[in-house]
Amino acid sequence: MKILQLVTARQYRGAEVFASLLSEELARGGENVHFLGLYTPPVNDLRAAGCTNSDLGGTKAKGFSPALLSRLSSYYREYRPEVIQANGSDTLKYSVALKVLNPEVKIVYRNISVFSVWVSSELRRRVQRLMFRGVDYITSVSEESRADIVRTLGFPADRTRVVRRGVKTDAVVDRAAARERLGASGPTIALVGKLSPEKNHGFLLLAFRELRRRLPEARLWFIGDGPEREALEQRIKSLDLSDYVRLWGGQTDVMPFLAAADVLAITSTVEGIPGVILEGGIQGTPTVSVDVGGVKEVLRDRETGLLLKGYHVDTFAEALATVLTDPALRDRLGRAAQRVVRKEYTLDRAARETLDIYYQITSTGK
Repeated sequence: MKILQLVTARQYRGAEVFASLLSEELARGGENVHFLGLYTPPVNDLRAAGCTNSDLGGTKAKGFSPALLSRLSSYYREYRPEVIQANGSDTLKYSVALKVLNPEVKIVYRNISVFSVWVSSELRRRVQRLMFRGVDYITSVSEESRADIVRTLGFPADRTRVVRRGVKTDAVVDRAAARERLGASGPTIALVGKLSPEKNHGFLLLAFRELRRRLPEARLWFIGDGPEREALEQRIKSLDLSDYVRLWGGQTDVMPFLAAADVLAITSTVEGIPGVILEGGIQGTPTVSVDVGGVKEVLRDRETGLLLKGYHVDTFAEALATVLTDPALRDRLGRAAQRVVRKEYTLDRAARETLDIYYQITSTGK
């Protein structure tokens, strides 16, 4: 089958990374996959092995670019994919616009978050409902995400399905070597994600400050980049935490950081299912998280990590301390997380479930 995986840009971000891994798995199974970015990628561009990697060279801006749609139309006419998977953000509006010009286009939309959070006004909901009339099927990372988008858009439930993330289950990094290379000398907490408001880094800083009263040797890592970097640096300085918090910036490979950390933290105000929980699980690193979005569908409280109700600084700090001061507990949670991910979150499963949907909407059979 000829498949077009469309991403905003071929960059190392959550949705794009999973789209690249899915593309690789589909290609390994014999499918003809193109991994296409709307916008010009960064220098360290993300590539899907075994696929055709291309870009339309657009520039992200508000509104809609007819020139970019024209480039997408030309690409479509040349490649003639049987299915286009739109992987979030601006890929939706350009895919649907392409379908207006080419009604035979089949579109699968990949929903990675809690959609209602991003369309809070009635006007925005109406616009989204109109666009989603051009979508043939929606896959969601969690049941919470799936149910939410059905409620928000009135989208037919029988054209939606949960397809959970998959990760490379053999990508295990030597923990001792990673800690030495990255200079992890004490109890280390890591938060991986874009430096943006919804990741709620400020909350974790307050919890970390409380934690240090009990564990002064603790260290905090932020892995990622984004628009909040300058504000975050100022916040770290104002809390007198500059010697204990490190901003690593964006990374093409986060696995060594996940292996080196003692615990992962998730403090987001909105999430689908964070892929970092799965990636950390493969490294045997447990997660402490607030109960947000679909996190509870993957993080099993006191089995693979700790799941907390609400945003309470003292409670979150205490949960971090519980894991960091009990090596046996940390190892038990980490081993359980690794077992769950290896059993339930494989790329092979994600690819098979996705391909089933592609065949269903194209009615081409197998």
